[in-house]
Amino acid sequence: MSQAEEQPGRKTDQTGADVLQWLVEPVGIDKFFKCYWANKPLCIKRHDDTYLKNIFSKQQLDSLLKDGLDGRDGGKSGRLQYQSNLIVRKYVDGEAVKYERSGEATFEEVDQKWRGGCTL
Repeated sequence: MSQAEEQPGRKTDQTGADVLQWLVEPVGIDKFFKCYWANKPLCIKRHDDTYLKNIFSKQQLDSLLKDGLDGRDGGKSGRLQYQSNLIVRKYVDGEAVKYERSGEATFEEVDQKWRGGCTL
């Protein structure tokens, strides 16, 4: 059984819109884009610790930061880059503050930002 099949509401034949709907449920895609996308954070309390268990994890990000892309980027093999592979933001008083760094993202620097409350 694939990871997608293990998750409630997700099947391998679903479209990107189906998956987005599943992620933002019960808000709905139209309301999500109108009210939240690039405007303000959205917090959905699930009361189910397993709901997002197979979504990309901090542990997977740490692995990519430590080990590089290993050809996963179309054969270019290298490190994650700020702005193209990774955007770091922190929300202060409801406003997004973008971390304007560019270049290679290191595990140590990204982990420090994460522990400081940034969104990756």
